[in-house]
Amino acid sequence: EAPGEKFNYASTNTFVLSYAMQKYVEKKEGKGTYYWDLVRENVLKPINAESLALQHTEEIDGSKGIPLLAWGAFPTIDETAKIASLLLNEGRHRGKQLLHGGKIREALNRTEWTGYPATHGRDYNHSFWSHNISSANCDLKVSYMEGYGGNYVTFLPSNVILIRFMDENDYYIDPLVHAVEKIKTSCK
Repeated sequence: EAPGEKFNYASTNTFVLSYAMQKYVEKKEGKGTYYWDLVRENVLKPINAESLALQHTEEIDGSKGIPLLAWGAFPTIDETAKIASLLLNEGRHRGKQLLHGGKIREALNRTEWTGYPATHGRDYNHSFWSHNISSANCDLKVSYMEGYGGNYVTFLPSNVILIRFMDENDYYIDPLVHAVEKIKTSCK
C-alpha cells in the first residue's frame, strides 16, 4: 500500500526510527550527543523516572548503543505510573510542557485523527494502539500501549489509567475495561 493507506507493524521500523533520531540529534547537537540522554534529562528526570531501564544495542567499540525501542523497556510500576500520568496530562508536568501535546492528543484519540488502520480492528496512533470496546452504556475508543506477555497501559476516555503487568500472553483487555467501566464510566 501507499504511505498512509495501511499500517503494518514491524519492530524493525521502530529501531530504524531510533537510529534516525540518533543521527538527527548528532547532526543538530554534535557527535557524542545521545538522544536518549536528552530524553532522560528533559522528560524522565523532571517526573522522577530517570532510572527507567532500556535495552540498547551493543557496540563493538564500546560506545553507547542506540535504544531498540521496539522492545526492551523495563519500567517499574512507579515509573509506569509517572509516565502514564505525564501522557494523560498531554505532556505537561507541574506547569511545564515536556512533550508535544498535539501528538499526545492524537495518540490518545482526543482529536479527529483516528490513526492508521491496523490489523484485528485496531488503529495505530504514534506508538499507541486503539480499538473500540462496547460497554454496557456506550461504545468507547480505548488507547493503550502493549507489551510482550500481555502488559498494558490503557487510557480510558474517563481519564482512568489501567496498568496490567503479566506474562501469560493474554492480549484481550476488554473484560478489564468492562470491569472498570462499572466503577467509573466513560459514557457521557
